[in-house]
Amino acid sequence: MFIAVQLSDLVYGVTLLSGLEKIIILPGTNPLTSAEYIFFPLSHSLVATILWAGLVTLIFHIAPFTTSIRKRKTTLILVTAILSHFLLDALVHNPELDLLGNGIYKIGFGLWNYPLASYIVEALFLVTGLWMYQRTIHSKNFSGKYGLPILSGILLILNATNTFGLIPTNTEFFALTMLAIYLSTIVVAFWLDRRSTH
Repeated sequence: MFIAVQLSDLVYGVTLLSGLEKIIILPGTNPLTSAEYIFFPLSHSLVATILWAGLVTLIFHIAPFTTSIRKRKTTLILVTAILSHFLLDALVHNPELDLLGNGIYKIGFGLWNYPLASYIVEALFLVTGLWMYQRTIHSKNFSGKYGLPILSGILLILNATNTFGLIPTNTEFFALTMLAIYLSTIVVAFWLDRRSTH
């Protein structure tokens, strides 16, 4: 699930570093971010998001994964998680999210123009997801019981730093930091989930 909801940004980090997609670090782009999103249809357009979801579905059905619920239901959950990234990004971005990947039709409701409101909304999504997950586990060890709430608290602090704190100075730093944080949280979340009893 951590990979699914962050897939667009994981692809984005790689495409930024490779030069396939582009941002400009421009202070004052909006009150929250100094990144002006110039070209990112490979990771964040609606068409690309649907294609990434399709690829994950194909891989999931071909690879010998075992899950506690049926593969069809698991696939539906993963696809919904991947597509949710575009829908939630549309809420916060300015009108820069490409629908078809050709730069003609773009959407975005601009919640990032209101940093405090943006932070509260994103925090509510995280806390709600945590509450839903915690209801499914019955772990008695410390890491299984408190690990994910602690990780969620760290994510809230990181998002506060991103929202109200330091501004990135260049594209490479922006992409590398994003990838490092996302990959680290995926590893930690996987480890915590393995120690939980569902």
